[in-house]
Amino acid sequence: MSDYYSEPHTPIQVEVQEPTVQNWPSIEELLAPLHQLSLNMGSTETTPTTTTSSTVKINPPPEYDGNKRNFNQFWQRVHLFIDGNPSQFTTEQTKIVFILSYLAKGDAATWAELFVTAKMDDAQKKNKTSIDYGTWAEFSKEFQEAFKSQNAQKDALHDLNTLRMKNNSAEDHVALFKTLVTRSGLKEETDII
Repeated sequence: MSDYYSEPHTPIQVEVQEPTVQNWPSIEELLAPLHQLSLNMGSTETTPTTTTSSTVKINPPPEYDGNKRNFNQFWQRVHLFIDGNPSQFTTEQTKIVFILSYLAKGDAATWAELFVTAKMDDAQKKNKTSIDYGTWAEFSKEFQEAFKSQNAQKDALHDLNTLRMKNNSAEDHVALFKTLVTRSGLKEETDII
């Protein structure tokens, strides 16, 4: 039997092409895999997590349907994911496209469609090949105006008033109760009684 390492081998030559402006990918080609990745990551609540280092894993946000009662939770999860993966979100455009990809249901999907359509129409009018989604601050303000509940405290008070234990465990019920108390703005025990 021959020894693999003792036999002569022909070296393999690899030709490497230096990058030039002509062979650089377009912004759309660069964003397409990110968009697909964000869609794949948001397809289910139990999606594998993204690693920011060898020990920290951040779950992606769930898809958002436009329910104003769930806005704060979605918005916080988005920020945790973006802040926990800074190397993936180096531009404002990337952050905006990422969020738009999670607006895939209900009123949120309709809002995203109208938003993107308006930006596409604007790019077409200006004869641009790429879409300008605006700044992060502009997008964030517009998005919050569309979906952030203006009655969060009243909603929490209503939920407290109608809260029933049902099939929840005592721990889950108490946790929900405490969350609703915090959201309602109640501070004193006498406010609750």
